[in-house]
Amino acid sequence: MFCTIQWLDLSYPNIGKEYFENVKNSNLLQTPAYGRAAVLTRSHKPKWAVFEIDGEKAGCFQLLQTGAFGNVLQAVMLDRGPLWFDGFGSLEHFEAFLEAFRREFPRRIGRAVRFMPEIEASEDIDALLKKYKFRKKSQEYQTITLDLTQNPEKLRANLKSNWRGKLGKAEKAGVSIDWNAQGLHLDWFLKFYNFDKKTKGYDGPSVKFIKALSEQCTSQGDMIIGRAHYKGRVIAAILLFCHGRSATYQIGWNTQEGRKYCAHNALLWQAMLHLKTKQITTFDLGGVNEGEAQNVKTFKEGLGGQLVTLAGLYT
Repeated sequence: MFCTIQWLDLSYPNIGKEYFENVKNSNLLQTPAYGRAAVLTRSHKPKWAVFEIDGEKAGCFQLLQTGAFGNVLQAVMLDRGPLWFDGFGSLEHFEAFLEAFRREFPRRIGRAVRFMPEIEASEDIDALLKKYKFRKKSQEYQTITLDLTQNPEKLRANLKSNWRGKLGKAEKAGVSIDWNAQGLHLDWFLKFYNFDKKTKGYDGPSVKFIKALSEQCTSQGDMIIGRAHYKGRVIAAILLFCHGRSATYQIGWNTQEGRKYCAHNALLWQAMLHLKTKQITTFDLGGVNEGEAQNVKTFKEGLGGQLVTLAGLYT
């Protein structure tokens, strides 16, 4: 198999529409909107490409670059890519891509490459990456995805019994949800998110970056804020991003009252139903891990999705 990479002009108007709609499971880090937000807040420059294997379009990817002294010093970051079109993504296809990627970015002094491949972890994948001189730098990355092609009855039946019980508690208490995709509540949401992040001391994307990314997505209706109400008060909220056939749960915050009435159970359940109306087929619940964040993982597992373990970070 032989793979060739074709770099695209970033002014090409249909990068997102044309290519993401041909990817079954896209992710947020590969969206053009993410690249534009990185330019505005992190001084990274996005670079977009499609690639062919034996003359057929096989996938696409976005990488971010920084450089100095005419790129004598260069950093290349490919996070959660490449994305595969239907019919591609086998081990052989991945090796063909690695060979082409190394032709574009051979190892040299002054160039740092960070690669987090969008492919499930296995011994064969690790061996291939080592064959092409990539060194593992982190444990595998885990996320949970939900298949939204199922009907609501099946989705509800898939919920773990304890999780479904808490959803029922929220519903009986009268917790209601509203959605907005026009950016109406963005500054309000980020104010509470920043307070929650500082108070609890957890890692998360900066307010500056989330604001820039949200503004990039708002014009297409791809940034959605959901708010949970109880007796006229907002008690919790979440922020979602849509991209192609998929969507990602990005961040959320809760109040003491929200925890009491299981507001996040109501928000995530209603998010599934809302995304189905937008023809979203895959819902990425975001990264999970053991240790201090075990409770977050347990909560997300309660939705009955699939635990996906990706290969992790390589350099």
